[in-house]
Amino acid sequence: LGELLLYRPVSGSFAEYAREFLGPFFGFVTGWTYWLGWVITGITEVTAAAKYMTFWWAIPQWASSL
Repeated sequence: LGELLLYRPVSGSFAEYAREFLGPFFGFVTGWTYWLGWVITGITEVTAAAKYMTFWWAIPQWASSL
């Protein structure tokens, strides 16, 4: 990815390289897969924080995710 950035700099993310070199469908799928991965990561982080708070303090698990 670093070599691509030096070879052909673009103002988008790596999904822009997928669109340019593999086609618009792969650029679209790459962008949405990246977004979905971060959404899942955020949900996982909130769940882990709720588990820790439930362990240390006697509060319901759903309360810490508010």
